Amino acid sequence: MDIISKRPNTIEPFKLFGTAHLSTILVMVIIGVLCLYASEKSEKFSRLFKYFLIINLIVMDISYRIWSGFYETHDYIGMFSIHISSVSVILSILVLLKYNQKIFDVLFYWGLILVPQAIITPGIYRYGFPHLRFFHILWIHFLVIYTVFYLLIIKKRKLSRNNLKRVLIITHLYGIFIFIINRIFDTNYMFIGKKASVPSLIQYLGPWPYYILVLDVLLIILFVVTNRVYQRIEGTKNGSF
Repeated sequence: MDIISKRPNTIEPFKLFGTAHLSTILVMVIIGVLCLYASEKSEKFSRLFKYFLIINLIVMDISYRIWSGFYETHDYIGMFSIHISSVSVILSILVLLKYNQKIFDVLFYWGLILVPQAIITPGIYRYGFPHLRFFHILWIHFLVIYTVFYLLIIKKRKLSRNNLKRVLIITHLYGIFIFIINRIFDTNYMFIGKKASVPSLIQYLGPWPYYILVLDVLLIILFVVTNRVYQRIEGTKNGSF
């Protein structure tokens, strides 16, 4: 079946910012807004939405890892993916099952800054609409974003003190860990070893290793800006501004 094949013959390659890409993003944004709105209005719907997120995250993550590792070919890099977006999926499941402040702090930044990159420029050049991988990569990353907003808006969770510094340290330590893993197993998680073969922001940031330094500066700037926006919103709620 071409819609699940790793080498589809009748499905056109993914087209970045094509009609299918942008339309699917729009639909998923609308789904998220409607679900969050309904969750605010109904405690029962809020509980159902939480279970909906947990079940979808688990099913999407496990099914992709099985598909990568065992369907047609053995892609163990995909099966054991440790990209930040993949880890964010696991963190989302954990924090929904049992709330943990430290996990939420990390998920807030990763989910709102790093995960959207996989939606804007998904690495699925071979899998255009209507391949299931096309829907999977967009949906699973939107589920992470839904989780962050669910915890922020519906559950009224807040970031802890000194969260920015701690998450920056964790993110950089994780990057070092990934660099070591890439060297040992000849992988390219987080595209630290070389540029991605698909269109992305990295393509415009110079050769290796300079683009890593540029990305690091951008990451720090985005983390700081996001933190300031959060603080301003919280200050406005508390009448501090």
